[in-house]
Amino acid sequence: GVERPTLEVLRAAAGSHRGALAQGAAFAAKARQRAGNSAPHTEAACRVYCALSADEAARMTDDALNGLPNDGAVPAFEVWRGRIQERLAEV
Repeated sequence: GVERPTLEVLRAAAGSHRGALAQGAAFAAKARQRAGNSAPHTEAACRVYCALSADEAARMTDDALNGLPNDGAVPAFEVWRGRIQERLAEV
């Protein structure tokens, strides 16, 4: 893991890609939750990038699945990722 100041430097450097950075942290939180192996660095990343706890970020990825359309012109996975990024873009 890394210290919070390093996470904050990365957040600032992400610029217009902050939503994607936050989405990645949320996906990591969900993967760790599903595997049952939480980690302090995942919690820290979610707090900095998502302004949520790791559990809240994981739950938000589940919530973003509600009403997800079948694959169409845009694959469902991309719609899901986009929803998460939009919700976290303001952080």
